[in-house]
Amino acid sequence: GTNMPDPKYANLFDWAHPEVRQYRLSFLKELCQNYDIDGLELDFMRHPILFNNRTLVPERRAILAAFISQVRVLLDGTAAPGKRRWLCVHIPGYLSDYDELGIDLKAWAAAGIDMLNVSGYYFNDQQMEIAAIRSQLPPRVAIYDEVHFTSAVKNVPDTMYELRRATDQEFYTTAHLAYARGADGIS
Repeated sequence: GTNMPDPKYANLFDWAHPEVRQYRLSFLKELCQNYDIDGLELDFMRHPILFNNRTLVPERRAILAAFISQVRVLLDGTAAPGKRRWLCVHIPGYLSDYDELGIDLKAWAAAGIDMLNVSGYYFNDQQMEIAAIRSQLPPRVAIYDEVHFTSAVKNVPDTMYELRRATDQEFYTTAHLAYARGADGIS
């Protein structure tokens, strides 16, 4: 064994620390107080490592649900009278990723999210678990399938993937599958 930290956590803002959440919330507070925005999308997807490997799943879930609740309060408290500010969260389209990230869809719905933008990372993905995600949410929470302009064709040695531009047929098929599984739209 070694005491060397796992390199995937080396430059991580570890959300287990309250200071990290306050730092993130301070940016959102500035946006909400100084700009006439319609809402926010919290991106827990683009680099989906939020916690170090010492934080337990129940802690992760509680931390993110509390943060989302704080953001909802912030949005509601800074909105113009009679105006609703929307809260969207960008997350992976696979339930198997949720424990590591601390995603708890039911708690997030209770905390006041309005929509999810689900993604297959950087490529079109026609196999995301949209129906399973839908089953955990009340109908008022919209689900959008993030469609990308490229598709991963195959693994290529010494690179991640061979890419190709998505075709019109692929976009239509991806949208059709998303709607058939319970998505409300495409992003």
